Amino acid sequence: MKILVFSDSHGNPGAMFRAVKDHIAHGGVDMILHLGDGYGDFKALVGMFPDIPAYMVLGNCDDPYVKDAPKERIIEAEGFTFLMVHGHTRGVKRDLGQAADAAARCGADVLLYGHTHLAMDQRMDTRFGKTVRMINPGTVGSGYKPSYAFLEIVSGQLMCGFGNPTV
Repeated sequence: MKILVFSDSHGNPGAMFRAVKDHIAHGGVDMILHLGDGYGDFKALVGMFPDIPAYMVLGNCDDPYVKDAPKERIIEAEGFTFLMVHGHTRGVKRDLGQAADAAARCGADVLLYGHTHLAMDQRMDTRFGKTVRMINPGTVGSGYKPSYAFLEIVSGQLMCGFGNPTV
């Protein structure tokens, strides 16, 4: 299973379009996830690739009146449970502990978060005795080094890489 993870597109969906097209041309895309701050961009992406399952959560810059996307969401794929958050409600700019604990509480193996605009893949021990993998795709729409994450699940293993889209 191949999953593309985007966050913080901030009105620039073109980089996501190009990344999805590139991955389709080189092996396919089974799912797209967007971690907020780009509700309209996500809707445009779904319109362009309607046959790929896609899910999003709302970020701090998304319209507070949007009702068809949650602030947090749990996704399951091939034996892995992912907690999707933007991160602003879990204080990820100050400390990742609260977000890691939230993932452990809901039984997630992996926390997918955005908000900081910094691509990262790390593991964190929680106060519940569980280690959670924490992946931030960075910002696909702006910033010094635009990025996104591509996940692949093969034989029970989750691999993570980062792409540098053309903004």
